[in-house]
Amino acid sequence: MRPAAIHTVTYDFHRLMDGATLLQCCEFADAIIETSSEPAVMVVELS
Repeated sequence: MRPAAIHTVTYDFHRLMDGATLLQCCEFADAIIETSSEPAVMVVELS
């Protein structure tokens, strides 16, 4: 489940949503990483 789906948001959305939990940007990024169901993948093309 993504942070926005559980009402855990940064300031810009917090002021628009009732009952949302406010997080700092770095805390929000950590929440996304923790709740991500798919591993992050970086694609690098070598020439």
